[in-house]
Amino acid sequence: MATAVRLQPEQRVLLRGVSWQTYNALLDDLQSSAVRLTYDRGMLELMSPSQDHERFKTLIGRIIEMFTEELDIPLQSGGSTTWRKEDL
Repeated sequence: MATAVRLQPEQRVLLRGVSWQTYNALLDDLQSSAVRLTYDRGMLELMSPSQDHERFKTLIGRIIEMFTEELDIPLQSGGSTTWRKEDL
């Protein structure tokens, strides 16, 4: 018998018209926070990952690591690295 799994939703907010300078200031202010920030040409997304998100992220990462190890494919993980280059 199959059982249903209830996933907890992530909390997300999308702001438009945010400057690169504001994004960098928020990164500095929120660096020790659980809030994740994503920026793309004036659009800023703030996300608070759910426990389900973290669990599945870890599981998928492990599967990819095993796959690349078995096929002898080089792999370099960046984790939650933040790239601060405006033109990207």
